[in-house]
Amino acid sequence: MNDDEIHELAGAYALGAVDDIERASFERHLKTCAACQEEVASYDDALVALASTARPVAPPPALKSRIMDALPEQAPAPAPAGARPAHRPERRTFASRTRLLVAAAVVALLAGVGVGIAQPWQQPTSVASLSPAERVRLAPDAKEYQGRVGDGFVLVTASAAERAATITTDRLPQVGSDRTYQAWFLDASGTPRSAGLLRDDGPQLLTGVPGPSLALSVEPSGGSKAPTTKPVVLVALT
Repeated sequence: MNDDEIHELAGAYALGAVDDIERASFERHLKTCAACQEEVASYDDALVALASTARPVAPPPALKSRIMDALPEQAPAPAPAGARPAHRPERRTFASRTRLLVAAAVVALLAGVGVGIAQPWQQPTSVASLSPAERVRLAPDAKEYQGRVGDGFVLVTASAAERAATITTDRLPQVGSDRTYQAWFLDASGTPRSAGLLRDDGPQLLTGVPGPSLALSVEPSGGSKAPTTKPVVLVALT
């Protein structure tokens, strides 16, 4: 994600219209970007003002379908003849994000719902109030590393100071009810050490001190002591 794209996420982030990987990346950026902090805060003020001054009105039953019909279909552009398809994540265009934000604001206004926006650049009153995963993601030295699994993505956030890492996933291929993804930290020689089973999309705190790389393999639902299948992705953490 380049600088222009990360700045464009401010409005979508303020209204929760981002996926887990976009949220994690934007929150890292938000801690040091005064312009984005100001923009997110402006959405907060505007939506609270709208919700607090408008008379609560029940939205019409057909409102949701009209909003969804108004959003444009994002068809992929045709690839030139003979060109290899580009392996890039699906992204809503800035124009379609704007329409989505307007639709969300209309729904909030008609429903008379007050909206509160979390502002992660503001430091908590106590470090103890943070979960272990949040401490890693908000650590000053936290670094992000990405990997791809088919059409899905893996985001690992690691902090040397916290001696820990988290994992966030998006659109990983389904593996069946009797199988699961298991994370492994690999040492310099490639020896794996279990970092835990993936419970959901995350962010999830991984088990143990991060190694130089992380792998995901598909294992029985209860996990394995060592990988029993070839890793589906390998993410270098250096």
